Amino acid sequence: MIVRGLASLLVLVLSCGEAAAYDGNALYDECRDYNKRQNLSDQQALKFTACHWYVMAAVDLLAAQAIVPSVKACLPENLKYPQAVDVTLNYLRDHPEVRHHNAASLIVLAMAQAFPCK
Repeated sequence: MIVRGLASLLVLVLSCGEAAAYDGNALYDECRDYNKRQNLSDQQALKFTACHWYVMAAVDLLAAQAIVPSVKACLPENLKYPQAVDVTLNYLRDHPEVRHHNAASLIVLAMAQAFPCK
């Protein structure tokens, strides 16, 4: 769930260019204390968590593109995260035989099945 949300955020941020609210400066701010994970304040722990999941989502997104490069989904403009999570959970429920694969690639497949390009 978090990976899908962050992966979508990554795509949004990368497509927004200069207008993006989350840029390299923000990522650096959240990640610069990554190696000092002990005795963090609540705010530092939140930054660490955001950094960790954001980087993991980007890596998962790259892995998914390598695994399923020809799969395309045409997401509706008004798609909300809860619906995307529902689509993903339904796909995983209906296809237990593939659950051992890369999570991001499974999300891509779920979206492509639910929202095929016409």
